[in-house]
Amino acid sequence: MFNHVLAPDTQAILLLCGSFGQNRQIEPQPLTLSEYNSLAEWLRENQMRPADLLAPTTEEHLQTN
Repeated sequence: MFNHVLAPDTQAILLLCGSFGQNRQIEPQPLTLSEYNSLAEWLRENQMRPADLLAPTTEEHLQTN
């Protein structure tokens, strides 16, 4: 049996951009490519990775930036 574990960065990106087979008509909607690109640029500027958004201390970090 295979045990597939996604990397934390992959988990965060899927949560931000994935629709998981649903056609959402209500908020929140998955990020578009341009929205994700803007977020990725902001993460780079702040020396962060997508997985950092899943950390418990992220809210504190976001409030200081």
